[in-house]
Amino acid sequence: MKLSEKFVNWEEWKRNVFILSIFAVVVTIALLPFALLGNPGIAMGFLLGSVISVLAYLSIVYSSFAILRRDNDGKGMGLSVFFSFARMGLYAIGLVLGALMTFVFKNAWLNFWAIFAAYMPMPALIAVLHLIGLGKKKENAPEANNHLMKGETSTEGREDHE
Repeated sequence: MKLSEKFVNWEEWKRNVFILSIFAVVVTIALLPFALLGNPGIAMGFLLGSVISVLAYLSIVYSSFAILRRDNDGKGMGLSVFFSFARMGLYAIGLVLGALMTFVFKNAWLNFWAIFAAYMPMPALIAVLHLIGLGKKKENAPEANNHLMKGETSTEGREDHE
């Protein structure tokens, strides 16, 4: 099996994590010339922010798995709340660490603004990937939602007479 076939067969969240990680590495490499100019904190800050962003995405995925589990015994909501606080904590830790290094210690190895900038692409990238996935699903199964075009809102009680 080719690598591209394996990638296509991955679950959507795994593909998203992979693409987010590749994006983070590529942008970090693109920012490395700033290190030659005496400011390595831009690349390092973007890398730290990207790692936190990927971890935040994984917390969203795992909290949704916890809530949507079939044998949900009430612990799913608690786990989801925990992941929500953990996500906010991750963002805060990154920003506080970046602020301390940038503004208090005047250290060039970590940049607050680069960490902040690394938080921004994740929601936009996930939205774009989701829209692309919806377009592919629609192309592959144009007949799947035919009943919706006829004004029906549900598939319950619908009989196909084909």
